[in-house]
Amino acid sequence: MDGVNVVDLDSAGVRRVRDVLRTGGFDSAGIASLWDPGNHAGLGTPPFPTGYAAVRGRIGHVHVKDVADGPTWVVAGEGVCDWSAQVKALRALL
Repeated sequence: MDGVNVVDLDSAGVRRVRDVLRTGGFDSAGIASLWDPGNHAGLGTPPFPTGYAAVRGRIGHVHVKDVADGPTWVVAGEGVCDWSAQVKALRALL
């Protein structure tokens, strides 16, 4: 897959993404996860640190949004996601 980057949307769950990324021929630098903490929070999964730990080091793109009860999409920082901790963790990857 030279020259091709594949980013798998994580909304089906981080475990599935992690397993796909680690499966034999798919475990390459060209495959990453689209990390969306808001999606995980909306599905009732703690996005940080639990969900993030499953994809850390394989993140190719990040969606920045948040979720409030309902679920209702809101601006990052106005919902249940711990964006302060998430941004610090993402910065540590650089």
